[in-house]
Amino acid sequence: MTIGLIDDNPFVNIRARSAENVELGVLLRSGDGTASFRTDILRQTIIGDLTGYSNLTFEFDEANIGGFDAEQFLDIWIYLDREVDNFAGNEVYFDFVSLGETPDTAAYSPCGLPDLILDATANLNIAGIKAYPNPATDALMVEIPTSNNLGDITLIVTNLLWHKLLTQQSFFQIKAEINFAGLESVMYCLNILTNDKVVKTIKFIKMEY
Repeated sequence: MTIGLIDDNPFVNIRARSAENVELGVLLRSGDGTASFRTDILRQTIIGDLTGYSNLTFEFDEANIGGFDAEQFLDIWIYLDREVDNFAGNEVYFDFVSLGETPDTAAYSPCGLPDLILDATANLNIAGIKAYPNPATDALMVEIPTSNNLGDITLIVTNLLWHKLLTQQSFFQIKAEINFAGLESVMYCLNILTNDKVVKTIKFIKMEY
């Protein structure tokens, strides 16, 4: 966790990913931590998608600052709704939590996964993307039709824990090959990105020769 400037309008940034939608509640405490020295609870949802991170910003202002005193900051509470069964088969990963500043994602995100596209309309025209052969022995051929209008493309291969293993930068809406001959023979994820956003994830199996 990082802490920057804490003033009368503090904010909290959380970067996290989850297998299923998970609502987080955040409040700040000051003084002796009792209700008279707390903000209201702000809530946002981590999008259920492990291929990228949800960036959540909780902004406190005069409408929800309550009795919080920035000069007597005590701690921050981040918690789940106790009335909801959040973790039945779920996975939640936190990249960073910051108070009063916005950290550099590249510095605080060792696995290298991008931010999610939260606009539901952003994926409407993603069609016809192919990766073959699957299973494969040493390489995948990736085809992305120009009709998708995606611009420059980046390919990232991760393991099933979403640790980045290989990256191939910038080809423009055509056919590209990504070689993974040096990896062991297990299942992987091919993440296709444009403008640092994941537009498609394809699982594939690397076979022995």
